[in-house]
Order: sequence, then structure tokens, then C-alpha cells
Amino acid sequence: MNCLIVDDDEMSRKVLKHFIEKTPPLILRQDCRNALDGLDAVKSERNIDLIFLDVQMSDMSGLEFIRTLNNSNIGIILTTSKPDYAVEAFELNVLDYLLKPIEYPRFIKAVHKATDLISKIRMDVEHYGNGLFIKNEGKLVKLKYSDILYVEAMADYVMLHTHNAKKFIIHSTMKGIERKLLSSKQFVRLHRSFIANAEHIDYMQEMTAVVQEKVLPIGRLYKSEVYRRLNVL
Repeated sequence: MNCLIVDDDEMSRKVLKHFIEKTPPLILRQDCRNALDGLDAVKSERNIDLIFLDVQMSDMSGLEFIRTLNNSNIGIILTTSKPDYAVEAFELNVLDYLLKPIEYPRFIKAVHKATDLISKIRMDVEHYGNGLFIKNEGKLVKLKYSDILYVEAMADYVMLHTHNAKKFIIHSTMKGIERKLLSSKQFVRLHRSFIANAEHIDYMQEMTAVVQEKVLPIGRLYKSEVYRRLNVL
């Protein structure tokens, strides 16, 4: 699993680097001392699976970094000396939240959680061009992106609602399915519990989006990105 460290504290970077080096299957690709270098590293490497990201940095906060990155194919583990950002962090679907000073057993627990989620994503859902295959009743069912109306979170599962009123439940997190769907560019994350197909959004009003008469909430933290993605004037 290809990793990136983004942290403006030298000692924190050294600790994370040491932990990564002694933890297979992690591979450290770059060690970045600020958020801007981190964004450049993501562009240059193009195969980053996981980022260990500091919350409080001088040039850009870790939360701002996540919103700027706008890449749900990369898992994020936040690191910070303060627990104050936990709620907002999990609304942005980070995989875990490590408090400094980070101890190796807690680091390992976060890594295992991340690798488990990523493996579930790869196992339950596979791309095939303009859609994906999902496991359903012992079969791999082909589902076109255009047929998916929206996705709804259900604890450790997600439900895919389709245009013909069929519903598919798969064992995945919202972060996992988001990694697959948002790469198609036609899906937009509305809320921590909902992803919508932009082609099926009939209209938006205040903090809601309507998809075939179903009213979906738009989360406060997602509103600006939703409006940007949908080219709202």
C-alpha cells in the first residue's frame, strides 16, 4: 500500500516514517513537510493509497487539504495533538484519527482498519468501464453508472438505489463506494450518508437535493463542493 506523509512537524514525520518502514505492506512514497508539497506529491505519484495527514499546518489545515484534494480514491488517516477536530474529520470520511504522540500499537490498529476497508472495496465492487460489478445473491451483477440514482449509508453496508426501483445492498463503507463512484465524475457526495448521481438530480432547494421525488439532505460541509461540481451559478 503506497503511503504519503503530510506533516509540518519534523519529529512527527520521523516517527511516522519509522512506523511505516517496519510495517508491511506499507510503502512510503514521499515525506512532505507542508500541505502544498503534499498536493504536488499526490499529482506526481498518482498511485497513493493512503495519506497520514496532520490537521494543524501553517499553510493549509488537514481538513482544507482533504477538500482541496477532492480525491475519494485515497484513504486519509489524520494525525493531530488535539481531539477537537474529530467530528468534522469523520464527516469528511477519514479512515481514522490518531492523537499525538502516536504509539505504534495504535498506529497498527489504524493501518489494519485502512487495509481492511480497502480490501473490502476491491472485493465487493469492481469497475468495468461505464459501470461496475457488484456481488448480489452469489452472482456478480453488472450495474451501469447511469442506472444508479443515489447511494445511502446503512451502518457497515450501503444501499444502491436504481432507476427501476431495484435496491442493492453491499458490504462496504460510504468511503469505499465513494472511491469507486466519484471516479466516474457523474456522482457527487451530498452528505455523510448520501451520494447522488448528478444526472438524476431534478432540482436543489436550500439544503436538499431531489432525485426522482426523493428528498436528500445536503450536509453543511459538502455544500460548497456540491455547488462547485454541479456548476451552480
